[in-house]
Amino acid sequence: SYVVTLNGSQEVQTPLLTHTDTGTGTITLVDALDGGYAMTWAITHNAPTNGNPGNVVGHIHVAPAGANGAPQFTFPAVTSPMAGTTTIAAALATNISDGRAYVNIHNNVVTGGYIRGQVLRPGESLRSALLVDAGTLMGGAGFIVNLDAGVTRYLGEWTTFTGASSHI
Repeated sequence: SYVVTLNGSQEVQTPLLTHTDTGTGTITLVDALDGGYAMTWAITHNAPTNGNPGNVVGHIHVAPAGANGAPQFTFPAVTSPMAGTTTIAAALATNISDGRAYVNIHNNVVTGGYIRGQVLRPGESLRSALLVDAGTLMGGAGFIVNLDAGVTRYLGEWTTFTGASSHI
């Protein structure tokens, strides 16, 4: 099983989102023995989902924290609570397991993404940062931390920096 905590601060866009809407959920993967995986989800959120139905969608995207990625799975409905089961490809299951997938709820307020949450293993937490230069989003980075296991995973991407140096 995996956990997801959604909020506006994980969205990768400028201007930065400051609303307080959130969500939480679980995603479970089971080997379907046919090369795919059965994925079950249960997600609740308080994001506004009224308005133009074409803008109100939920996806699982593939990208590390601090980066945007293409949608790989579209939830059939985004009205909370969201729940269901489907079969997904092994590649998406691997990205979920590796911390390279996130849930994103898009709506009429912010069509590019209103709340977002990186899919993590239980016990893990996310520390992320967006890299902004003169108001332009340059990229981001994320650290997935499990203090109980003493493990930190780093995932991130960025474009060009105008500064003299960058480091971790």
